Amino acid sequence: MGKHTKAIPCGMLAAALVISANSWATVINVPADQPTIQAGISAATNGDTVLVAPGTYNESVYFQFKAITLRSSGGSDLTTINAAGGNTSAVFINSNAGQSSVQGFTITGGSGALSGDTRFGGGVRVTIGANALLIDCKILNNTASGVSGRGGGVDVTGSATMRQCVIAGNVAAGVGGPFSTGGSGGGVHSIAGDIVMIDCQVIGNSATGSGGFEPVGAAGGGLWMGGSGSAVLINCEFRDNSATIAAAQGSTGGGGGGIRFNATTAILVNCRITNNQSSAVIPWPGILGGAMNLSNCTIANNMVIGAEPPGTCGGMLGAGATAIYNSIIYGNAGQQLNSPTDVQFSCVQGGYAGRGNIGSDPLFLDPANGDFHLADGSPCIDTASLAHVQADAFDLDADGNMTERVPFDLAGLRRVVNGFVDMGAYEWQHECSADVSPSSPGVAGDGTVNIGDLLAIIGSWAIATHAWRMSMAMM
Repeated sequence: MGKHTKAIPCGMLAAALVISANSWATVINVPADQPTIQAGISAATNGDTVLVAPGTYNESVYFQFKAITLRSSGGSDLTTINAAGGNTSAVFINSNAGQSSVQGFTITGGSGALSGDTRFGGGVRVTIGANALLIDCKILNNTASGVSGRGGGVDVTGSATMRQCVIAGNVAAGVGGPFSTGGSGGGVHSIAGDIVMIDCQVIGNSATGSGGFEPVGAAGGGLWMGGSGSAVLINCEFRDNSATIAAAQGSTGGGGGGIRFNATTAILVNCRITNNQSSAVIPWPGILGGAMNLSNCTIANNMVIGAEPPGTCGGMLGAGATAIYNSIIYGNAGQQLNSPTDVQFSCVQGGYAGRGNIGSDPLFLDPANGDFHLADGSPCIDTASLAHVQADAFDLDADGNMTERVPFDLAGLRRVVNGFVDMGAYEWQHECSADVSPSSPGVAGDGTVNIGDLLAIIGSWAIATHAWRMSMAMM
């Protein structure tokens, strides 16, 4: 070592590197530091955060190949990106340098990025090689309309994780033509992409095909996935979506008013697929296609618009190896199931061969008004299989244990109650004033023990003691 050099201890060097690395990340405030969101992104480098104050920002947002965090300080109820008139996706994510994140925005008014004669991703587009994280985003009333339209709300060809997002009122429309594939993925569309959705609601989106002289398709009103991609959907709702074709048109195929998988592998846990619709020429309004594994899902009241043609399958029409466990498939148009490989511990209208299956009415609380919780006395209570509850691979309760069973149902209440599990997306919970489980005193129905439970136990103890004393006095 030279006479003018000095050794630096390894620990000090590591700490210096960490401090140096952290110092590179910058928070850019909008509008305090930059007047617009796009100006903030232009000023950012990989690892930076663009922090946006509450308000409505009338612009479309382009990530410029950067792996950055775009976050609002006030959340999605107070902060809006409105791309109306921008003739492109409201948010365009294309970085392959790391994860890009969008947190806490309402995203609306997008019309999709144009490629050839097809529009992609009205609200959000995630391109090949990009890795996007969307948290607390409301992706509302966007369109992707062209000769073909893909992903009215979101289009993914890279990978995307969506948590606590609402995707509603979006439209993917194909107007026909010699090369049209119609509209696909009114809410979400992905070709050869990978998607994880947790605690998301996909509501009232539509995929449509109309116009021109050629037959058109319409597929996946809520979600369309194709190619070699994969989907993991946990605690998600797909309801009131539609896939429709104009009456005068012929059909090139489609279906899946709620969900359409095409050559895709999918895992669905604690999901609700209800009240979706499809046209009579594509009579598969619930879930269509793909190799799927479903656990504790409710598929109900999915209907065909107009008269039901032969071959209607309103619940789930599988393609490839499909397994269904602890689920309810009931009240759908036509057949409830077609071609699943393995069905166990599930309620299927009319019955279905398999261990632990039942066919009787699940007794939903108020299905006519969209309430698919189980009513008292439901045959689905305590009749599912604990062994078929999925592992908590995404650590939903943030306790660091990813080998335990999924802890919650779709409503966020305990999935396993006193060692028993119900069929369907919702676990039946005993109602009582202090939220105390009747068979395990002191354990709240929401999985927590609090002062309310303690007071209820003390109150019950006082009543029981008073009754005992009165009985003794009468002896």
